[in-house]
Amino acid sequence: MAADLNIDITQVTGTGPEGAITEKDVTGFAEKAKTAQPKISPTAGVIAAGLGIDPGQIDKDGRIMKADVLAFKQNADFLKFADPQEYTKPMSAMRKIIASRMSISQETSATVNYNQRVDTTAMKQLREELKSTAKITYTDILVKILSRVLLEFPLLNSSIVGTDIVTRNYVNIGVAVALPDGLIVPVVKFANKKDLGAISSEIKSLAEKARNNELETDEITGGTFTITNIGMLGMESFTPIINQPEVAILGINTIMDTPMVVAGQVVIKPMMNLSLTADHRVVDGSVAAQFVARLKELIEKPGLLLL
Repeated sequence: MAADLNIDITQVTGTGPEGAITEKDVTGFAEKAKTAQPKISPTAGVIAAGLGIDPGQIDKDGRIMKADVLAFKQNADFLKFADPQEYTKPMSAMRKIIASRMSISQETSATVNYNQRVDTTAMKQLREELKSTAKITYTDILVKILSRVLLEFPLLNSSIVGTDIVTRNYVNIGVAVALPDGLIVPVVKFANKKDLGAISSEIKSLAEKARNNELETDEITGGTFTITNIGMLGMESFTPIINQPEVAILGINTIMDTPMVVAGQVVIKPMMNLSLTADHRVVDGSVAAQFVARLKELIEKPGLLLL
């Protein structure tokens, strides 16, 4: 019995005839050992109490020291993750397409990223003024601005076919829509021919069809430039991946109240970062910089769209 209970029989005091050790002596010793407080140094005791460790859990012959407590804690932390689990599920059809296209895009384009901070005061005022007549979003306004600027900078609205660069006199802007299983990019065709109200209505309609899985093939093809807005998720900057065979994509970030110096005074302005990714095979840095500067100008002075 002593061996089964892992007891050193020489430590048990017998109460039987002539000091013989009885079964009761062994079980009593075992119970006493369970409740006995182990010997522990003062420092180790303080550390154990602070860590919520019962010294009785530490298997140590002799006095428990600081190193014993810390070793026990480290082992306990490890055991929490000693049985890691991995779960495997097949990619959905949509995720397979996204994975393939993103990989191809990264392998195809020589991408360069450009970031520009813009003051959205005027754009916010415009949106507020239009609230009574239409529910205009920042994405709607930015698509309208892009439809103008892309015609001024046709290389950003182009694509490569073989060894040729194809430019266009029209603008088809893809607007990325997040879905539970991935991302889809419906296209606003001939955005340069449409007013802000028409663009807004079409974006809402396409987004609703995307969420209901009702988009036609024609509504997700033919894009010449893409915009992706994750500002509502609080992102300050990111690097969007070009939607092939396009040569550029614009990422829209969150609007943040930011201290700015204006005429020597510190004022709070609603600032937003534009994140442009462009294919350097077609778009040189100077062209991309001018393109972003023009976007900034029209975002900060949207009234110029009337000219």
